[in-house]
Amino acid sequence: MTGDREPALPLGASEGNSGLTLDEVAVARAAFESLRAGGHPTIEDLTSSSGLSRVTVDEVVGDFVRTGRAQLDGDGCLIGIVGLTTEATRHRLVLDGAPLFTWCAFDAVGIPAALQVDAAVFTTCGYCEGPIEVDIEKGSVPNDSPLRGWLPLMENCENVRTDFCPEANLFCSNEHLGAWRVAAGMPEGLVMDLGALTALGHRS
Repeated sequence: MTGDREPALPLGASEGNSGLTLDEVAVARAAFESLRAGGHPTIEDLTSSSGLSRVTVDEVVGDFVRTGRAQLDGDGCLIGIVGLTTEATRHRLVLDGAPLFTWCAFDAVGIPAALQVDAAVFTTCGYCEGPIEVDIEKGSVPNDSPLRGWLPLMENCENVRTDFCPEANLFCSNEHLGAWRVAAGMPEGLVMDLGALTALGHRS
């Protein structure tokens, strides 16, 4: 793979601000657009749509899977990439009218924010499990929402899906977030309102 890097794609909020190589960008973009269209691309599909060699695509996808940035089904088809997935999770995202899912609540808010598109997010509070809905218009959210997001620290994250996503949740209020932190042993991380989450999504 090439060693050149460019800023992270506006695809998955879980990627944060970490850069992707040009080869990773090409594969992630091809996979992301296929998932948005309802597809489950194979390695051959991604080789064709990315313009890269089969060996390079195999390497990129393998690295993505190992680090929790991609997910394959039993047939080897890609069903998730940098936060977006077609597999049902508790974070449902209607993106430009297309029903999809994400690996965490941050992705559900951050992806449409990064793409600056209309979306509807359906998730649950990380403490009380009550339903949460967020309407996003052209990547923007209401300024007066009481919802709060929690982002765990990424310092020791070896696998995004298992180490980061399970705790990257939305909460009904500061009170529910505080209660969850006490019950969880006061983990370290960042508290963000919806505006800050979408701003982070714009930069990812």
